[in-house]
Amino acid sequence: MADPRAHVTSIDSLERFRASLLVFIDRAKLVIDEVNTETNRTRMWLQGDQRMFWNRELKRRNQDLDEAQAQLLSARISALGEATHAHHKAVQRAKMAVKDAEDKLRAVKQWNRHFDSRLAPLTKQLGKLDNLLNGDMEKAAHFLNQSIKNLQDYADIRQPGSLEKPPAPASTEDEMEEGS
Repeated sequence: MADPRAHVTSIDSLERFRASLLVFIDRAKLVIDEVNTETNRTRMWLQGDQRMFWNRELKRRNQDLDEAQAQLLSARISALGEATHAHHKAVQRAKMAVKDAEDKLRAVKQWNRHFDSRLAPLTKQLGKLDNLLNGDMEKAAHFLNQSIKNLQDYADIRQPGSLEKPPAPASTEDEMEEGS
């Protein structure tokens, strides 16, 4: 049968472990807060900045396309009667730029629709870790603190010379006086 007694050889080791546990808890909480902050910042960036940017960019690129097409038409109508290769290339570049902006805006809209659903499993795991850190790990640190205190109290009692001498038994003369 196993020995039910604890074999603690170093209270200092428990104190170092407790200190390391507290550092771990603090750092892990900071990382969780950082991840939550970055997640919210990314969501705001997608919903606000990127969506507005690509809407404006699409509008600007459509205006550039209209301008390139107008210059091509103007070159065809002009006295020369034919559009230059440069005008055709400018229209092609403008069309490609518009298509690129449309693709980017479509991707941003898709990410906006799916951002929370793709992030939900990861957020759930992060929440579980946060609960563990704030619950069980805090309790473990408190338990270690109490255990260290109890062990220190026990060690103080067990140290030789730390006990006060017990009161001397009543002398026989005192007993005789009481008995008479």
